[in-house]
Amino acid sequence: DGPEAQAMDQALAQLRSDAAADPQATADQLAVDFADIYLTHALRASPYESVWRDEDHLVMQGPTFEVRQFYREHGVVVTDRHTMPDDHLAHQLEFIARLLDQGQAAAAAKFMDAHLMLWLPDFATRVAARAATPVYALLALLTLRACQNLRAQLPAAPAAAA
Repeated sequence: DGPEAQAMDQALAQLRSDAAADPQATADQLAVDFADIYLTHALRASPYESVWRDEDHLVMQGPTFEVRQFYREHGVVVTDRHTMPDDHLAHQLEFIARLLDQGQAAAAAKFMDAHLMLWLPDFATRVAARAATPVYALLALLTLRACQNLRAQLPAAPAAAA
């Protein structure tokens, strides 16, 4: 229950009202915003870690392969990596959830520190500033807040072996 959650409640209420008045226009607006964020990258807010962390801002660079190796070490293989590379936000969130379900809080913390939390704040901030719909803007901020809160509850990540 923070300001983002309250704002999301208001945005969803407005969305319900808009959808009741003009369902097709509301659906179209949400579809365009989704595409701008996740498909066409029109907002220049890529959901791929490598774009944020590679000096040339390219997809499928070093961070993608680092994430893939981390997944492999934990028995995870992304099956659709040719259409949605391993370092996509959705894959990273799913991986963290899997680690937590398996009782691997230290590994989740290590992954968050080495990957997700290095770029998610920039992604969420940019989406929040540029999204056309309040729902997607707030969803980005709520995702960031949830990840920050989760990370704060996890143990310190183990130090790397020397």
